Amino acid sequence: MPSLSLDVGQKQQLEAWEDEGGSTAAAAGDPMKILIVDNDMSAADALEVMAHELGYPQTRVAYSGREALLIAGRFQPHVVLLEVNLLDISGYDVARLLYETSHDRDLRLIAPTASREHAGRELARAAGFERYLLKPVVAEDLAALLQMSRADRTAISKPSLEAPARNKRAVTNRRRSG
Repeated sequence: MPSLSLDVGQKQQLEAWEDEGGSTAAAAGDPMKILIVDNDMSAADALEVMAHELGYPQTRVAYSGREALLIAGRFQPHVVLLEVNLLDISGYDVARLLYETSHDRDLRLIAPTASREHAGRELARAAGFERYLLKPVVAEDLAALLQMSRADRTAISKPSLEAPARNKRAVTNRRRSG
């Protein structure tokens, strides 16, 4: 596992996040926490704004794999939108580490991708990704995947992870059992 370190600004940002009270999402119950990870700052920030507009105010953004691992340890997200082509650590390695160390046994890993025919599909499954979100991300697609993730968290039995028929841009995997 790579050694992790943050600069002073990043540490202050994490401390500020810990101190904030957090608001609740529109849905009843435990608000869904979303971590967005992408080294493309504009893309990551746009996804965060979109999540807020969809009624998911508890979000954090990381612009590197190392930062994502540090934030996730404290923030404990339920859903992670994770770019696989990160600059510092492979997104697949970040996904594996997040999944292995998650406090939430139902952590949902979603990979934003530019193509339905993702070359690393098997690597993504092995790392714990179960869904894809096609870029450029459309609010309707993000809403559908987040809603499915919320339903997965509250379901008594494990539901099918198939994308809704009307959502042709969302691509779904089945999580490997075992």
